[in-house]
Amino acid sequence: MRWIGKNFVYTLILHLTCVWGSVEDLGGKQNSEDRQNIGVRQYNKPWPAQQSAANEDLSTLKYVCMITRHGSRSPTATYPTDPYPFTDLKYWPDGPGQLTKLGKQQLYETGHLLRRRYDGFLNLNFYPNQTEVRSNPYDRDFMSAACILAGLYPPVGYQVWAKDLPWQPVPIWEDRFDIAQISTRPTVCPRYMEELSKSLQALNKDSWKYRKLFMYLSKNMGKKISHISRLPEVWDILTIQEENGYELPDWSKYVYPNQMYELEGIAFKAYFSGTYEQTRLSAGPILEMIVNQLNAKSRGELKPDRRLFIEAAHDATLRAILSGLDINDTFPIDTSAFIIFELHENDSKYFVKTLYFNNSATPEPRQLEMPYCHNPCSLEDFNEAVNKYIPENWKEECRNVTDSNED
Repeated sequence: MRWIGKNFVYTLILHLTCVWGSVEDLGGKQNSEDRQNIGVRQYNKPWPAQQSAANEDLSTLKYVCMITRHGSRSPTATYPTDPYPFTDLKYWPDGPGQLTKLGKQQLYETGHLLRRRYDGFLNLNFYPNQTEVRSNPYDRDFMSAACILAGLYPPVGYQVWAKDLPWQPVPIWEDRFDIAQISTRPTVCPRYMEELSKSLQALNKDSWKYRKLFMYLSKNMGKKISHISRLPEVWDILTIQEENGYELPDWSKYVYPNQMYELEGIAFKAYFSGTYEQTRLSAGPILEMIVNQLNAKSRGELKPDRRLFIEAAHDATLRAILSGLDINDTFPIDTSAFIIFELHENDSKYFVKTLYFNNSATPEPRQLEMPYCHNPCSLEDFNEAVNKYIPENWKEECRNVTDSNED
């Protein structure tokens, strides 16, 4: 569904909030520690993304496919002793699950990062036959996509239409396949829910090992926390509050982030890719989309012959993709984190570079090493490595529920 016609005004507002909001300090009020490891926040003043990107030879580059998590949002959960509940408009004036000011700044900076990295490969002007942008069906996803575009394609030359407004409308299409909905709506993919139940049961078998941590959390949060599977919610609340400039309660400093970091990554993975079948059902459709684009581009069959594809999605999307690449490192997925698949051609042979950016403040990406396909990976080997996670018929596999009494 293209956001045009009666939705044009809404799209206009999405883009403008990014442009106007980013005139102010990009750093915001940040309390996060500066770390350089994959999957760890590094928001600081000045933002590292303001440094020049890595000087790589892009003369062989043919296509870029980017999947990004949305920017920082307001919380969607709370707890009885929460000093900043999402229901309090004093702290979260836009309501739960909405892109915050920081989130807009993050994705606007992502647009600048893309411009620095691919300037020359991408035209300064936006052309619909060069760039396609899609979004999952949530406000924060569409707004994140709009902010990227505001940073990537400010109007230049003949596309300047308002002298004092460095912005132009760019179409955003809706992608109805949303991994986040698969895990919350049982009727979408019953087999996935069956696999999710297995995954969480296996995860929670080790909960007894962390009894002291759970007792501490329960006492200070005013709600019972007794299983590892509850940690992603706790982590999400604390992370969002911290990165948006709110001082966390004193009790949290003894367990967050250090004691919870590894457990959160393990627990979050269990929700979306804890089993082989779970990974096929969550990552399969989006991996198929990526593979189809890369192959069509290599054969000269991509219509129109684009150079850039962007999809605004969720942390669940990135987690599933990583598992579909057989990269099973467990770590929290930052707001504004993104994965890029670059298709290159050299001596009539195509190869794929897979890059991971911790967040929009990451000046240089980490090149992801797939176990069965070293980076850069030939397109043929890339296809072979991911095809095992791509169902022939996703809808049919979703309906293929096994006997619930089976082990």
